[in-house]
Amino acid sequence: MSASNAVLPVQILLVDDDPAVREAVSEFLTDEGFAVRTAINGADALLELAPPHERPALILLDLAMPVMNGHELLRRITVDPRLAPVPVLVLSATIDDVDARPGLWLLRKPLESAALVRAIHVALGTPPATPLS
Repeated sequence: MSASNAVLPVQILLVDDDPAVREAVSEFLTDEGFAVRTAINGADALLELAPPHERPALILLDLAMPVMNGHELLRRITVDPRLAPVPVLVLSATIDDVDARPGLWLLRKPLESAALVRAIHVALGTPPATPLS
């Protein structure tokens, strides 16, 4: 297969202020074949989402973060025509106060790896490469 025909990995932006979570989830998703970029809060995520950066296929978002929390980042994503179509999977221990919107999925922490991969594939509308039990 030539380089021009190579399938590029799905880009995911992981937004979480906890370095241990960022490292563990990034490593796991990379092992699952995804390309993962990270941000430490909503403000950092906006920098990662701005051109010339590639728009991710999916955003994994924690809600409780300093500087700019996940709720504010969600609000900004929703009103940005370039970002509004990007599916968002909220990863939080407290997801009860999230306003539902199309393209928004909720997954409660602590995360179970198979559930995370399943949720990513549901949000992306793609089947997992291998069946998950």
